[in-house]
Amino acid sequence: MLNVNAVGDIFNNALAHEAGFAAQVIYGWWGAEQLPRLHWRDVENKFGQKGHDQGPEEFLAIFDFADEIFFGKARGPSTYNVAPKSDTWRYDSVKFPLQIDWKAPSTK
Repeated sequence: MLNVNAVGDIFNNALAHEAGFAAQVIYGWWGAEQLPRLHWRDVENKFGQKGHDQGPEEFLAIFDFADEIFFGKARGPSTYNVAPKSDTWRYDSVKFPLQIDWKAPSTK
């Protein structure tokens, strides 16, 4: 799973995307929590993209993801699960702990 977003998108709720990224929990049931990813585009980029429009940066992130996951290539230059100008997501899990306690489904 790959979700592409833009920090400057007025139609986007960045914190909700990150806090609700339950795919990592679910993929973690099978030891694959590193697979689902979010790609954040900064407010502006070298392609001149702004706001809600998607374009070259998102396509490159999708291609890098597909090359890595489906073709076993080395990870490309796209960044995942890191907000622009940050070493982590913008969501602070200590300040805003998720109100879920999901465990792997029982096999019994």
